[in-house]
Amino acid sequence: MTDSGSAPLDGGATTVERIRVERYADLLADPGLDRRDADALAAALPAGPREVAFRLPLVVAEEAILESVAGSDRVFVAEAVPERETEQAHYVRQDRRGCWVPKATATVYELAYGAVLDPDRPEASESA
Repeated sequence: MTDSGSAPLDGGATTVERIRVERYADLLADPGLDRRDADALAAALPAGPREVAFRLPLVVAEEAILESVAGSDRVFVAEAVPERETEQAHYVRQDRRGCWVPKATATVYELAYGAVLDPDRPEASESA
């Protein structure tokens, strides 16, 4: 699992935290996820070509107009709208619902190239 983003120290543009997932054990090892959220992400990954899979803190997720992934209150999959992105937030939508997702609070999960998530074999790093 690799982490490739965080909030800058100089007060500039915020970069979203992105985690590249190589195996199901990476999700289980993430301290921000419980088992239910890890399972929801495993089912959601890989997201579609224009979609992002992300986790929000519960307090932010409760205010979101988006539908969460089945089995989780904090995991979402939505279409990214890059032309509406700002330095501080992503704009995402599900069907006709759209909203801003603050980069400082969102954690985006991406499936590593060639990886296949298998909850029955959490340590396995399989390739497609």
